[in-house]
Amino acid sequence: GAHALRCERVWCTDKIDRSERVHMLLQASGSQLARAALQKRELVLAALQAERQPPYAGGVGGERVALHSALAFPLVAANSVVGVIELFSEMPARIDASVADLLASIGAQIGQHHQRTIAEDALKFVAAHDALTGLPNRLEFHNQLEAALRRARRARGPLAVVFIDLDRFKLLNDSIGHGAGDRFLQECARRIKEALRQSDIVAR
Repeated sequence: GAHALRCERVWCTDKIDRSERVHMLLQASGSQLARAALQKRELVLAALQAERQPPYAGGVGGERVALHSALAFPLVAANSVVGVIELFSEMPARIDASVADLLASIGAQIGQHHQRTIAEDALKFVAAHDALTGLPNRLEFHNQLEAALRRARRARGPLAVVFIDLDRFKLLNDSIGHGAGDRFLQECARRIKEALRQSDIVAR
């Protein structure tokens, strides 16, 4: 039959901004559990401090919630573990084979989505950046310039555009080779980027 996972409650600690993604930060061996799932490449279930006082998380309403069990399962893509998800329970939990298979399937699907997203981002980067210097190319520069102009109009603020031309660059290529010319351009790009603010745009 079909199986479903249902979230009973969300916990977080006082240190976490609740406007951000929910994150568990426990005074328990959660990180060790994640490492075990990473090394074994399979689901790991553990009781939390069974012989001592259980760890607590802060409930959404401010109450303290005792946690008694946890499990971790890997996110797998291309035969590699790209991450680990940990789940916690207020009650001692047992995981049967059907739920374990379901979590393994979820881990594989999330891992594949993660890899696909990385590949898509890499393709977008290649399409928008100069292969030699890694700077935004002409098309990406125009896109970012248009966005900067819109922001400047809304804020009624100034905007500066500077064009840099390298004199006698052809002479450099002809005299000591294109390889040296490429390294010179890469060094120019690096120094210009380092001299500007992070919010500034450098393109080729």
